[in-house]
Amino acid sequence: MATYWLPTLPDGAMFGNRTVAGTWTENRGEMSTEVHEEIIEAPPEDVWGFMVDPAALSAWFGADAWLEPEPGGVVRFRFTGGVERRGRVEHVAPFRTLTWRWREHLGAGFGSRIGEPSFVTIDLRRVPGGTRVRITERAAPALAEAGR
Repeated sequence: MATYWLPTLPDGAMFGNRTVAGTWTENRGEMSTEVHEEIIEAPPEDVWGFMVDPAALSAWFGADAWLEPEPGGVVRFRFTGGVERRGRVEHVAPFRTLTWRWREHLGAGFGSRIGEPSFVTIDLRRVPGGTRVRITERAAPALAEAGR
């Protein structure tokens, strides 16, 4: 699969309201919900291709990333500083939504530590001038609570 360069709209562009698009956090006494949003000047089909290509995904997230875009598929992101997040794809709606559950893994052996699970959802919506990309990360219910 080819790697795509997907430009974002410049500041002040007709459809790229930088006072609305950006990052915000919501905290309800547990893990924060983080939302990142921007408009990309490309159709959802091209943005989707970028999301499911490991090389492009790695460049986009600033990590060594691997993702199998199918339910139950492997998700693995290795960030600088030794932080690794691993998980499984939960939901796929091609050209529209991709959701995975993951958790942080630090260290190895007896000194290792595993973080709390969270869900990451990437939503793509066609808008005038391109695609609105919204990435949301929120706490995942404990496995016992989720019935898994």
